[in-house]
Amino acid sequence: MLQLRFAQDSSRLDAAQRGALYAFIGNWHAAGGDQAIRLDGFASEEGDACYNLELSCQRTVGVLRELIQPTDPSVPAIPAAYLRYYAQGETTAYGPTRADNRIVSLSVERRRRQAEPRHPSREEWLERAYAEAGIDAGDWVPRRGFEANESNVRKVYAYYTALFNRDEELLWAGMAKLAGGTVLNGLRQTQAPIDAYEVARDNAVWGDPGERAFVSMMGVQAGYARRLQQLLLAMQKAIFEDLAWQHQAYIERGLPALETLHDSGESVPIEAWRDIASGEPGRVQRGNQALLRREQGRVLPRFYGEIRDIPDFDQIPSRMSGRARSPIPGGRSFEDVVPGGEITRFPDRWRWIERDMLPAYEGLSGERRRQLVNTTLNDLAARRFPEP
Repeated sequence: MLQLRFAQDSSRLDAAQRGALYAFIGNWHAAGGDQAIRLDGFASEEGDACYNLELSCQRTVGVLRELIQPTDPSVPAIPAAYLRYYAQGETTAYGPTRADNRIVSLSVERRRRQAEPRHPSREEWLERAYAEAGIDAGDWVPRRGFEANESNVRKVYAYYTALFNRDEELLWAGMAKLAGGTVLNGLRQTQAPIDAYEVARDNAVWGDPGERAFVSMMGVQAGYARRLQQLLLAMQKAIFEDLAWQHQAYIERGLPALETLHDSGESVPIEAWRDIASGEPGRVQRGNQALLRREQGRVLPRFYGEIRDIPDFDQIPSRMSGRARSPIPGGRSFEDVVPGGEITRFPDRWRWIERDMLPAYEGLSGERRRQLVNTTLNDLAARRFPEP
């Protein structure tokens, strides 16, 4: 077992930590190079729990990247298929001081990995994706709202970050992480009128007819916001359950796992995955674009339809369209690209994506894309993009 300790509020690997990792890599190869490795990232307890969860993810991902792509080119990599990684958030299990618990722990399975006799089913791959993301499916309930699901929201985007870091040709996963900042910001905006109403309700002078009417109107607006929030959370979960299992299968078993599932009748966009697996840059882009179009054109329309059905005289679709900004630095807003359009309608939304968002994302250098995907979710939500 190897434990790497980090400075407070840091996920940066120093030279000594890299040296320890390289010795670990050398020992792994010397032992046969065929054992599974588990990474568990942690943070100490001070500060916000959700922030600490993301910090533990950043630490885990940093170590993961160094194992897959060592900074020192003379050090042999460890194939991603042998790595399992978990962001665990806060802990006190590693010692009495806070510094003891700012760690990433690496452990090697005693048994060597054995070939599995068959390809898992869609349901089994989805279970693996949930496990890799550290999410309990039973606790991911969108109708409970944002505050009850914030940890799951963050874990989803940490999972997409890790997918991209394992294979940078998984461009959809990287773009999904960048979009996560916009999603988090939108969820926070929906929470504001809910919180304001609850404060007003708890402190209202109900005998005053004017105040009673005002608070009642706040309650109506909070109800609309709560419904929008539930739908945004349901959209996030639906995307995960449609595409995460496919990515998990591809990461672990490659294209043959998806070919098998496609042949068995599962809804797998197999041509998209064949393009991604080709390694040819143009085809890789085309395959990831097909996954994005599936997300936008197949998974999300029913939720956007329910947003339009909220009885607020279509104020929510109008505001969403007016406020929609590209998650890609330098990208243009929805209204700039599709003036007069409505973001809840797929043709308008896809026009924005196809004309501006995709070219901006695909035009990033590999280094810049990597930098942005590994930016914290909080910074993406605040549009605090790192300098190139």
